[in-house]
Amino acid sequence: IMTRTEDVNVYLNERARIANRNNADIFVSIHQNALEDDTVTNGIETWYNPEKDTVSKILAENIQENVISATDAEDLGTKESTGLIVITKTEMASCLIETGFLSSTKERQKLVSDIYQDKIVEGICNGIKAYFEEIDSLENKDTSDLSSNIV
Repeated sequence: IMTRTEDVNVYLNERARIANRNNADIFVSIHQNALEDDTVTNGIETWYNPEKDTVSKILAENIQENVISATDAEDLGTKESTGLIVITKTEMASCLIETGFLSSTKERQKLVSDIYQDKIVEGICNGIKAYFEEIDSLENKDTSDLSSNIV
């Protein structure tokens, strides 16, 4: 579900409500960074809320790893935050990815490129796929561990 498909403002609380109302399995918020008076800082970082659940970290790590692999961008890593609305108010595994710095002259040129945007999308999709594979693997492991303990 896209919370918006046009250049209109959808407030952050409403984005979380949309995901919660639709019982989404995951929530991925896609953003671009910017720094005032800084035209050189660049890179991709993905945020998750460590107080919410343990699977949001897995989602963030998989997306970060796969977007870096697809784009070859500067890896700023995964970061923790308890103050970002969209990863705090959502009820499912969630993360917020900053796909680059619009304030960076070099990175802005890439971010407006359809080819680079496609690489970001590919990385996010691959990260989501890897997340679900890892979660399925963990659930199967937990189940098999339980069944092996039954006498």
